[in-house]
Amino acid sequence: MDEHRDHHRAGFDRRAWCERPGLTLYVPLSNVSRGGMFLQTLTPLEPGSALKISFEAGEHEKVVAEVEVARLLVQRKLRSVR
Repeated sequence: MDEHRDHHRAGFDRRAWCERPGLTLYVPLSNVSRGGMFLQTLTPLEPGSALKISFEAGEHEKVVAEVEVARLLVQRKLRSVR
């Protein structure tokens, strides 16, 4: 798939708190850019949903932001279990 992005994405191996009324998740944060970030969740977050995201950005720095979900990417991994 050819992706055309406005901003360069940087790998970002951290976890982030993702909150909205009735939901709190602690999820992997895979990459960030000036235009957004990629959160990996098992709970689908619908585009347009408002969230509060917070994560540690350094030893003494914490980022807290009110954000809006821009896209929903569904990836299913099937595993064989015995």
